[in-house]
Amino acid sequence: MDWHGVPSLQALRGLEAVARLGSYTAAAAELNVTHAAVSQSVRKLEAHFGVALIQRTPDGMAPTHDAIALCAALTDGFGRIAGAARDMATRNSTRPLRVSLTPSLAASWIMPRMGRFWTRHPEVELELLPSNRVVDLSRDGFDMAIRQGKGDWPGVESEWLMGSVHVVVAGPEAPAVGPLTDLSPLSTWPWLLGPYRQAEIDWARAHGLDLDRVRATEFDDNAMLLQALRGSDRVAILPYPVVSDDLARGSLIDLFEDTETDYGYFVVTRPGHRPETLRKFVRWLRAEAA
Repeated sequence: MDWHGVPSLQALRGLEAVARLGSYTAAAAELNVTHAAVSQSVRKLEAHFGVALIQRTPDGMAPTHDAIALCAALTDGFGRIAGAARDMATRNSTRPLRVSLTPSLAASWIMPRMGRFWTRHPEVELELLPSNRVVDLSRDGFDMAIRQGKGDWPGVESEWLMGSVHVVVAGPEAPAVGPLTDLSPLSTWPWLLGPYRQAEIDWARAHGLDLDRVRATEFDDNAMLLQALRGSDRVAILPYPVVSDDLARGSLIDLFEDTETDYGYFVVTRPGHRPETLRKFVRWLRAEAA
């Protein structure tokens, strides 16, 4: 590998941290150096490359147009280094398997089934960390994530777990409604809407309903939405795995659902990272989703 022309890695770390965190102060705190040291590193890099690399914006510090690709590569590269070093340091130790997943999937699908996993694999420690944030597996120290989408995320390995067709569900106090061929009869009903709902908006519009025009209460996450929906007369669109147990118990009513979709839940891992504990957990997930 030819390192000729590559500036100091310490300076590059400073640049990456400022671009990612949007602040010289936050970058200095993360790197355990002074604000002045980070600022000097960025100035040296700007002198080396002959262009401005960081600019002030209303939202804080951000990479300039010339530096966007460099900063993205640095975040990816340093994240991979940190992940590999962490794996090496813990290769012979017993540590919890760190898993990122959405709060709604954790509360409605994973946790009700965890007793079976603990019975089968009492030797595997899990650290389930629900969040709606899409984490960087390497940089943030996660072994895997369960993500909803099409499985086309860059820099990771994705394995289909189960489909996530859209389902329109109502609380048990909702009025009776006959079989629906589209969603237009629900335009006057009170709705509950969760975060990251562009896919739901597009899907509803394709089936005759404009969610921007309905009377709705909004929630920051689907787990809270689901709690509110149970025992109410409201209606919502949710992924089938999140509501499957409620539908089986009769605590929610299935009004309308997709027949097929290319959206699903995926097991997402770092390339080449498959410790035995991870393989055991993924095998169990496959069996539960089958």
